[in-house]
Amino acid sequence: MLKFDTEKGKLVSLTSTNLVDESLLERYDLQAAIIKSWEEFCAELGLGELYYVDSEVIPHASCRDSIDILALDWEGAPVVIELKRSKNKLQLLQALSYAAMITTWTQEDYISRISGKPGADDVKYLLESLDEMPDPRIVLVAEDYDPEVILTADFLHNRDIDVTAVSIQLVKHNSDLLMSINRRYPLAGLEETYTARGVSMRKQSSSVNEETTWEDVINSSKITWLRNLVEGLQTRGFGDGNAKCRFFGAKRNTAIGNMTTVCIRSDNVLIHVYGQTPEIEAFLKSKLDMPLEPWGRTGDRRSGWGFRIRTSEELNRLFTVLDGN
Repeated sequence: MLKFDTEKGKLVSLTSTNLVDESLLERYDLQAAIIKSWEEFCAELGLGELYYVDSEVIPHASCRDSIDILALDWEGAPVVIELKRSKNKLQLLQALSYAAMITTWTQEDYISRISGKPGADDVKYLLESLDEMPDPRIVLVAEDYDPEVILTADFLHNRDIDVTAVSIQLVKHNSDLLMSINRRYPLAGLEETYTARGVSMRKQSSSVNEETTWEDVINSSKITWLRNLVEGLQTRGFGDGNAKCRFFGAKRNTAIGNMTTVCIRSDNVLIHVYGQTPEIEAFLKSKLDMPLEPWGRTGDRRSGWGFRIRTSEELNRLFTVLDGN
């Protein structure tokens, strides 16, 4: 890594180092730092919003080992995060076995684990809307990877098993250690030939119990303006949505982007706009004046910007923009 010395107008090499040389351990140093800096870590991963569930999680009664970090994504899919110093040929196999074991978990297992943690109410509201848990995702974090690991990740990824591998690099700058996180798999552009994981979830949601109505959702929600949201989306061509999953699907060519999805949470509504580019970010900020958060893998086709509606005033602002005003 190079430092740009703007005063001298030249590039300066920084000293590369690693976790072993710095006497940093997987669990007591790297894992602990990630948990204490969860939002910053997730932003670097580029996978969108992740809810932290727990660390050192025993995935099954038959297993003595533990998942380094367990999380949930914004669609309710479990995310198994496996950390390694240096590299380890068995890292992906280990994560796969953990992912297989937690398919026996129920929504209640996750809800009890996340109780008292940030986002617990949102997670409870989200998981209670699912008939069954989505397939787990796997995130590998290591300083380097053997070719076998990346090739196997590609094999699994192309068979709808979601695997992400990121590498961490350390450099010294005076008394500080600087860390960069870079995606090793999938590379930008590979998603164009991969059927996005969300497709299976959309298919799954079409077979849910249709006895749940929007009236049921509105009456049980803490959001006082939810009826205005539901009726407003329906009259603006978003379809009937899925009351059981508290979800409205994608709609093309809206005034805020090519496609949007609307996910109703416990006390807010999360809206996703497809296309994670600086131009779209600037456009949304100019139109909505709301904080934006990235979702999906930065640079991939299935990624974009998200924002939350928390008040009736923000809802009215959204509808005004959607109506072209």
